[in-house]
Amino acid sequence: MLFVVIVIPDKPRLLEGPVGGKVTVVEGGVAVLGVKAKGNPDTVKYKWMRVLSSSNGSSSSNQVVKTRARKVFVDGGVVNFTEVSRKDRGKYVVEASNSEGTATFNVDLDVQCMLKQIQMEFFLRFRMKLL
Repeated sequence: MLFVVIVIPDKPRLLEGPVGGKVTVVEGGVAVLGVKAKGNPDTVKYKWMRVLSSSNGSSSSNQVVKTRARKVFVDGGVVNFTEVSRKDRGKYVVEASNSEGTATFNVDLDVQCMLKQIQMEFFLRFRMKLL
């Protein structure tokens, strides 16, 4: 019996990523933006960028996300913020590429104010005592 294997080259496609393309974290916490892509050939390179908008919102540019000492770590399809701040919130774009092409995926990072979180916890505790 003879088997023939046909290999079809393909640019990367998203296999895993944040639900709804959004990650929400409380200020000061840890945020992980992660995607996994697969293509043929299997070697996929990732490039993370943060979308920067002008003050009037008419134009935008992309800033490459790089590892910063003790704050941001970039490793392939994952960006890890060890102590996220409100300045980190916004839209991030990851490019996954191989020799056949490039695919882009968007991830929104929503950073909740610590004060709002404390107020919500206080409200919930107070409400539970009343019940």
